[in-house]
Parts: sequence; C-alpha cells; structure tokens
Amino acid sequence: MLRSEFEQRVNYKVTEEEFKSINEMYMDTDLDKDDFCLLYKTSKVITQKVAYVAREKKQLREEKIQLGYFMADQFQKLGTMELRNKAVELLGARNYLLYVLEKKYAITDEDRDLITSLI
Repeated sequence: MLRSEFEQRVNYKVTEEEFKSINEMYMDTDLDKDDFCLLYKTSKVITQKVAYVAREKKQLREEKIQLGYFMADQFQKLGTMELRNKAVELLGARNYLLYVLEKKYAITDEDRDLITSLI
C-alpha cells in the first residue's frame, strides 16, 4: 500500500517513519487495504495486536518449515520413517519432495509413491 493510499483511507497524514511502521503491520496481515485502514482508524491498539498476532503466526510458519527440513535431514541420517512422515506432514508433499531433490537425497519407495500421487 502506498502512503498516499493509506492517508486517503484514514483521512490522516502520517510521517514517513510512521508509515513504514504502519505498512509493516499491514504487510504482516491477511487483510485487504480497506479492512486494514478501517481497523487502524477505529483502534490503533487493536491494529497493533492484529499485527503482533500476524507476526507470531508468520514466525510459527517459518519455524514449522525449518522443523520439517530438520526432520527430512534426520530421516536421511537415521532412516526412521516416522521422521520422514512428519517432514511430509510439516512441509507438504510437494515441498518435501523438492527439498529431497535439492539436497540430492536418496529417493525412497514412499517418495516414489508420493511423486506418483502428485502427478
């Protein structure tokens, strides 16, 4: 969102520094411009809470992905199918397979079945 768009929607002028912070909050949410600006207008506290929750959610998603990668790596070292299955669950089948291929890990029969199911 542009600063001018924000100012027009909330009918309020903000400094460049304020807008950077506001835009960061906006980018951390799944709200469209109008909904975000309406929420911002009605309550800065609520808007900040929404932004905080969105940042936490984003961080948890990133941690989940990293955990999936870790489990895929551990599966390659230890061969425990539970680790592989959890990696698939955390990353999703497609992302798991892409990771395995990028790392040039050995493809298991289960991976072949997964590839077949995706085609």
